[in-house]
Amino acid sequence: MLDFKIKKVIPRFLPYTTKSRLPKHPLLIKIYLRIPLLWRIFGKQSLIIAEK
Repeated sequence: MLDFKIKKVIPRFLPYTTKSRLPKHPLLIKIYLRIPLLWRIFGKQSLIIAEK
């Protein structure tokens, strides 16, 4: 139909919202992105990478 090929799926990657009491300092974001275990704990939204 749209001819996209899925390259990678991460079921729990992004927090549900960034409007929370948790700090959003750039250093903390870098740490979060480098530690996949945190994605499983805090992640609520999926990340799907596809290409045409």
